[in-house]
Amino acid sequence: VMREDQSNDFVLYGGLIQNQRVSGKLKTDAYAAFGQFTYSATDTLRVTAGLRYTSDKRGAFDLQKWGISPTVTTPAAVTGLPHIPCLPNTPTPGARLPGTLCPLVNQTPGYYDSSTTFTKMTWKAGIELDVAPQSMLYADISTGFKAGGFNQAVSLTQPTKLQPYNPETITAYSVGIKNRFLDNRLQLNAEAFYWDYKDLQLSAQAFDGTGLIVLLTQNAGKAKVSGLNVDLTAKPWQGGPIRAALEYVDSEYKEFILQESAQFVPPGRVSCPVSAPNAQGLVTVNCSGKPLVRSPELSGNLGIAHEFSLANGGNVSLDASMAFAGRSYQTTDFIAAEYSKSWSNVAASLTYNAPNDQWFVSAFGRNLTNAEIYTGGGGHQAAFVSGWVTSNIAPPRTYGARFGIKF
Repeated sequence: VMREDQSNDFVLYGGLIQNQRVSGKLKTDAYAAFGQFTYSATDTLRVTAGLRYTSDKRGAFDLQKWGISPTVTTPAAVTGLPHIPCLPNTPTPGARLPGTLCPLVNQTPGYYDSSTTFTKMTWKAGIELDVAPQSMLYADISTGFKAGGFNQAVSLTQPTKLQPYNPETITAYSVGIKNRFLDNRLQLNAEAFYWDYKDLQLSAQAFDGTGLIVLLTQNAGKAKVSGLNVDLTAKPWQGGPIRAALEYVDSEYKEFILQESAQFVPPGRVSCPVSAPNAQGLVTVNCSGKPLVRSPELSGNLGIAHEFSLANGGNVSLDASMAFAGRSYQTTDFIAAEYSKSWSNVAASLTYNAPNDQWFVSAFGRNLTNAEIYTGGGGHQAAFVSGWVTSNIAPPRTYGARFGIKF
């Protein structure tokens, strides 16, 4: 059983284009029952099966939105206000001084309250075979489910409800081998996988039912991810291990078709094919065939740790690592400005531990090469300002020290 209540109240400062304050509440009541068993058919062969039933009730309540003067964001018709920008001296001198809140949605408490329940039965089946005393071959198929929910945005079809999104499901196939060699001083694991997504949840900019620009969680239809990962841990000497991992991923949206307002998709807004507007002024954006966002083909990490014993009973430990990833799109516009470059993140730490672990002092450094590491998040092009792209970026080179004492 899981129950979650969230309240949020945040401000987005986008200058004249979009100064906005949004508040609301989200609630989840989730229930699940699951079980799994493993049957040993022989001394070396095992079969596993499992079931899970999930029921998630999702709700969104008390939505409020305001434009913050000065902004050209226009109050919605449902508020009963005229269609005027939230600007100073509009419509009369002094009516909207800087900082004034201009209602963008119906202010009646609970006007947009929405809730629904999602249920799903998922399962797993697998097999394990000991091919050697310390080598195990395995294969399994499993299904997964992520409940749908509601955006903090007015529905496109029901003006008194919030815009929903559907549950996401996956069928995952994997086959791999786990090994230990050289008296457990070498561990080598490898796995090939194939994931089949339906109604994949992702975020993209769009208009909501009041004509406001919002970031909507939407469903991408179908997507597939296949790949191979290899993981190595070695202990060639006393004092610490060497770590290495590498993953190759091939991903593709098999079906990713959205309808948008033609006004929202001017030339160059996306790199996907865009249809001519229909009678309602909507265009079809077809991004099928594009790779999944934030899904580089190659990624991995390297690391080494070592501990040096001292004559006084204390020790000095060293840890160094590097994580890396190739290029990937950060969001679903698929334009060149949102195609982040490959990166590597080098980190290291040096720690002195006093005898009997009574106290320690440590120095560390992260992102030592001061690399630009984009992490997605925003990553979207502004709706009506071509070339203005926002994104999240990881911290630059960072140094620090820690001290601890045990008592």
